[in-house]
Amino acid sequence: MAALVDASLVGAEMVAVGVVRFSMLELIREYALARLHEAGEEQCQCRHAAYYARLAGIVAAHFGPEQGVRDAQFDLEQELPNARAALQWAEERHEAELGLRLTGFTRLWHVRGQMNEAEHWLERMLALDLQAREQGKPTAPLTIRIEKLYGLGRTMVRHGKAEQGAEAFSQEALQLAQRICDLHGISSAFATLGMIAQATRLSAAASTLREQAQIPLPPVEREAFEHTVAPAKTALNEPVFAEEWTIGAAFTQDEAIDYALSDACE
Repeated sequence: MAALVDASLVGAEMVAVGVVRFSMLELIREYALARLHEAGEEQCQCRHAAYYARLAGIVAAHFGPEQGVRDAQFDLEQELPNARAALQWAEERHEAELGLRLTGFTRLWHVRGQMNEAEHWLERMLALDLQAREQGKPTAPLTIRIEKLYGLGRTMVRHGKAEQGAEAFSQEALQLAQRICDLHGISSAFATLGMIAQATRLSAAASTLREQAQIPLPPVEREAFEHTVAPAKTALNEPVFAEEWTIGAAFTQDEAIDYALSDACE
């Protein structure tokens, strides 16, 4: 590596004490990739994509709105070019499960306000996953598809596209979660549909289901849930909000699902 740096083929930058990041010009990168393809050494790209899929999982599971976490998110921004390269490679190779796992980086695009990119990759990888399922090919566990479906719904709401398919994606997530008794997925789909329709009853049902199932709200979802409830509180006076919350909290799971899939919450 030192020889490559000395020859200016690879750049080296000290980004923290004892931490060096290496980079190369795009032209050199493309040439190196072409030589790897010629030599049949695509395992390098496979390992690269697998590494970033693991990192995406960490980002999706642990990165929320807290100050220290926000600082870490901005530190991770330098990984986004590698994330894009891994996503492109997964799409080209029709690696549906790998692609879905890589979309964990959408949390960083949210932080940067890059909703178009977050929406772009979620839609493309969900379509790739659906194609694999229809063809009977191996793909991601259904719980991952559910997570990405309601994640896309939330992304579209934050992007001001609540009326352009967000509800359909969220309802699909709810129906799939119901099929496999995925309580986390059901609760998250309730919360997302509540966000779309500002439906207080669904937000209450989501909260109650989590309490009953002893599934705490992950830190990364707390901010989205609070953003769901706040507009409803603003739109309704306090007694009406309290009444709607009480009705939703009393729903059985089946009643909440029927309500979520009906026209009543629109």
